[in-house]
Formats: sequence, C-alpha cells, structure tokens
Amino acid sequence: MRITLRLMVIALAAFVLPQLVLAAPTEQRCEPSAAVISGADAVYESAPGEVVRHTWKLENDGRCDWPRGTQLVFAGGERFSGPQSYELDSLAPGQTTNVVVDLQTPTSAGEYSGVWQVRSGDAAISGRLVVGFIVAPPVIAEPNNPTRDDSGQDDLPFGIDSPQTHGGLPTPFIDLQASDNVQVPAGGIGNVTIACEEGVVVGGGWYIYEDFEGSHNYNNSATVYESRQVGNGWRLSFRNPSDTDILAYGAAYCLHNVGGTTFDIIYPVPLNPLSSNEGLAHCPEGSLMVGGGFNVFPYDELELRRNDSSPDTNSWKIKVFNRSAFSTSATVSATCYIGGTASISRVASGWNSIDPQEGDWEYVFCPEDSLMTNGGFGQTGFLYQQSLNFDEVASAPDYWQVAAYNPFGSTHSLYASAVCVSFP
Repeated sequence: MRITLRLMVIALAAFVLPQLVLAAPTEQRCEPSAAVISGADAVYESAPGEVVRHTWKLENDGRCDWPRGTQLVFAGGERFSGPQSYELDSLAPGQTTNVVVDLQTPTSAGEYSGVWQVRSGDAAISGRLVVGFIVAPPVIAEPNNPTRDDSGQDDLPFGIDSPQTHGGLPTPFIDLQASDNVQVPAGGIGNVTIACEEGVVVGGGWYIYEDFEGSHNYNNSATVYESRQVGNGWRLSFRNPSDTDILAYGAAYCLHNVGGTTFDIIYPVPLNPLSSNEGLAHCPEGSLMVGGGFNVFPYDELELRRNDSSPDTNSWKIKVFNRSAFSTSATVSATCYIGGTASISRVASGWNSIDPQEGDWEYVFCPEDSLMTNGGFGQTGFLYQQSLNFDEVASAPDYWQVAAYNPFGSTHSLYASAVCVSFP
C-alpha cells in the first residue's frame, strides 16, 4: 500500500510540476522605442554660411523607460556643424523632449542633407531624422571687361602683368599652383587647400608618393576622397588605409586675364546598399561649367568609378559604387564661370586596358586655341573591390594625365578626359 501511494505521488508530481512550469509567466525584455513628433523631415532654404536653429520633438512611444545612455547620433550625409552625438534624458513612456541644435549651412550653393537617429546602445530605436538645406548660389555682379586707357597701359584684372595680348587685351592663360607635400599618416587622412592668389580657380589635381624619399609606387592603397573648389582655391583630401605613412600634394589651376570669376555648386548623391548611382551638379543659367569634383568621404566602402564633365548639360558628373550594406551619400560639385564670354568642349581618350598587376596611364590634349581648365577620368569596376588605385592626376598647361595601377587578377580599363575653354 505504501509503495502504491508513493508511486501515485511520484506520478502526480511528474504530471503537475511541468504544467506549473509551463503556466509560470515568462518575463519578456522591453525594447526601448522613440517616435519623432516634429522635425523629422525638414528642408530649409538659406544663404551660404547661414546658421539655422532646428528643433526635433521626440517621444518615448514604448512600454519602458529609455535606458541611460540613449543618444541622438549623427548617421550620415552633411553634419552642418551639428552634434556628433547628443545625450538624451531617460524618458518614461509617453513623455516628450525637445532637442534644439544650431546648424550652419555650407558656403557653397547646392542641395544638402544630413541624417540623425535615436540610438540605445548599438540599436537604432527611431526612424531617420533628415534635415535638408537648399543653399542659393551667390549673386555675382558681372565685372567690367579689361580696357586700355589713354596711356596705353593695360588695366588688368587681379593686377597681373602679361606680355601677350589677345585682341588688344592680355591673353588668358592658366598656371598651376602646387602645395607642399602633405604627410598622410598610416590608417589616417590628410588634406590641403591650394589658393589661387592671383587669377580665379577653375580646377585641381593631385599626386601621391610611396614614401618620404618620393619614389613613386603605383601599388600603394592611398586614394583621394575629396577634390573640389573651396573659395578661390582647390581642396584635396587623402585617405591612407595602409600601415605606413605616405606623402602627397595637390595643385590648383588658376585662370588669368579674364573678366569673370568662378563659384562652386554642390549636390548630394544618394547611394543605396550594394549599388551604384550617378550624380550631376548643374551650373545655373548665365554661368558656364569649367570644372568640378567630388567628395566620397573617407569610407573604404565607396568606389569612385567616374569623375567627368558633361558640357551638354552644363554639369559635372560622378559615378560612385557603394559596397556596404547601408545607405549613405556622396557629393558632386561643379565649378561655374560667370562674368565673361567663353565656350567649352570636352576631349577624351579611348578606353585603355590595364593588365593585372600592371600600371599605365592615359592623357588628352586640348586644341591649340583653348585652355585646359580641369580633367576627369572613368574606370571599370570590380564588384566589392576598388579596381584601380589612382595615384597621379597631373597636368601641363595643355593636357591632362591620369595614372593608375590594377592590383587584381583580371583586366580593367581606364580613360582620361579634359575640359577645354576658348575665349573670343
């Protein structure tokens, strides 16, 4: 009898205990969440360099308090001197907070956007908070053309003396202003801006060395991620992912003896994951595209496939491939000439095949009656890799040269192009 009762108790326990365990409530982890009440998709029209105060109103729309360390974090695009990160209060469900920031617009005309997100730890707990700016181009009064006074002395713009004449006036010409060498540290970046102290800037180029002795090596991994007009100068930024320091320099192309000036205009190029996109920067009516550039930022996931002029649309264009699994953006810029009479044309080489583990170069000449103001290039790409490392873009007064190295196991191609400007 005792044995039977004991067996019954054991059997009952074996049946009841699992049911109690199954019936016990399980504690689920509460995931924080944030909603944007206002300010999520704002677009401002502003003047260059203007400071705009922007407000995001955020709400804790989840079921638990925001944990300590919840932040508003910059996620991509242009930051406009805004916060890289902003610590948020630990809000209870249903509570709201205002985040007020001062954002400064770029000094160049164009359309820009920046993205922020609310993050808790490594996880985004809100949608994208996008702020955009449409920066109007500067209003530039048309300068007077150079004239000759009664004394026979040339009244030259920019105070430049020239022994040559062009229809009774000084002949336009271009010279190169080169920077000193820039040291780009291993695993780091470096940049330089070269000013045209006389004349007006129309373009720029760069050159990358292997080491401090200046010996040239096509097989280094350093690249240029920014080349564009800044004020009356040209800015070059270099990225060096290698484990040794490298040297580089930049050059600005300065146009003399003309009655006009230049300004730049910038447009964003949105990039979806694992895909490429083209972007164009259009010079406004009444101005003429004479050059342009790019900024793909110091991200190794972005490949610049094309950087070229488009005279038919009065634009500069780039093509960028995004190898990452995230959306991001680059920018394309055009250098626009205003205040004088000129015409432009584009010359380009054919595609040049570069064998694996070999270096080569392409160059193009402008016609004798024109001036080379800027140059570009195009390359074929290799999926998920950068197919060609550009390490020399140099120029003489009348031609543009692009040098490249193909570090991969298959053949890739390269071409060079130039913008040629003629003055009546």
